[in-house]
Amino acid sequence: NLLGCGWPFEPEDTSTFDAEIIEVVRETGELAWSTRVYGNGRRTEYESSTGGGIYGWVMYSVERMYESPIISSPSCTESSTGATLSLTTFNNFKLSLTYAATYAVTTTDSDGTSVELASGPFEFNAYWKPTELTIDLDGSCGSDGCTVTITNKIGDASSTEFTCTAAS
Repeated sequence: NLLGCGWPFEPEDTSTFDAEIIEVVRETGELAWSTRVYGNGRRTEYESSTGGGIYGWVMYSVERMYESPIISSPSCTESSTGATLSLTTFNNFKLSLTYAATYAVTTTDSDGTSVELASGPFEFNAYWKPTELTIDLDGSCGSDGCTVTITNKIGDASSTEFTCTAAS
């Protein structure tokens, strides 16, 4: 989806909004959602007395932010030589540079103890582009599966569970 912002060029009446945020479905052009920000209702009065100009709320850019990193499409295959996890991840906020993060993959043994199968550093791609990870695991997820945790530099973390399938 595409996220954007704007404001009315000319007021329709004294209750016109100051600024607007919209989200459009990229594939169809349909409006996914929108919100308007209303000021104190004096836009028309201001524009009439000054000949126009910016008044009230104006937005230059809007960004989507999440509470924690996003993990999508985890896929794990096991073979006689080990297991490999592939996934796509995004930081929870967009930056114009790469951003440090770590991953950890764990499972639970028969005693209920957490066992780390892999861990390491990586960097989220800039501009909220997908970050693709391929992680070789030091062991099997077994029938109970595994958990992958992604943590960014400031400690925001997300976890998701997955199971491995036999390689064909």
